[in-house]
Amino acid sequence: MHVGDPTFAGWLIFCAYLAVVYRCYLQYIKAKTEFLDHHFWLVIGVFLLLLCINKQLDFQTVFEASMKDLAQSHGWYAQRRMMQTVFIAILSVSLLTVLIVLRSVLAKACRQHKAVCLGVFMLCLFVVWRAAAFNHLSFLNTQTYWGFNASSLLELSALCVIFYGTYTSHFEHKKTESQPVKYACCAENGDDVYCPYCNTQAVAKAAQGRQFKCKTCAAMYTVRIQ
Repeated sequence: MHVGDPTFAGWLIFCAYLAVVYRCYLQYIKAKTEFLDHHFWLVIGVFLLLLCINKQLDFQTVFEASMKDLAQSHGWYAQRRMMQTVFIAILSVSLLTVLIVLRSVLAKACRQHKAVCLGVFMLCLFVVWRAAAFNHLSFLNTQTYWGFNASSLLELSALCVIFYGTYTSHFEHKKTESQPVKYACCAENGDDVYCPYCNTQAVAKAAQGRQFKCKTCAAMYTVRIQ
């Protein structure tokens, strides 16, 4: 069983992970020092660190071999194609659910760090792509470019986008801070929220200090509990 990715492309991507994790760590320290929302960088950093560790330890290969042995010993190896399809579907739905939850919980940070969020989304696509390739959809990785296959290029591109985002997030944050603050006043937490510009009802409920972007006029405003 081949474990890890000891190629030039594999080690280059591994080093790229380390660089991006380090940049997230610096941003985490900076945000914590300036009393900003540092949880965003903690979540992204841990996610990238886990992918970095897996890059050379290759846990999915061990998992695939274990599942193959389990299927053979329990007599459902003949249905492995269906099980692989179900696994990829569950993985895709799970990643999408996690992204939606994080987008909801860290909504303000996601608006300020759009490039980083785009890179994370690209990495999630890579995870699903890689899972499909491991489950014998090998046509996804048949073409190589300068020693990189398509999934490796997607992974490296995602890391470059996140690395770029760790430098531009500061400017995005300053741009957001420079915009005039408009408040949507509510009586208590959990009330319906309406845009102070066009009176469009927001999807989420009121919470002190929560920021919204109107889906109709795209205006930014903040909830104030009176």
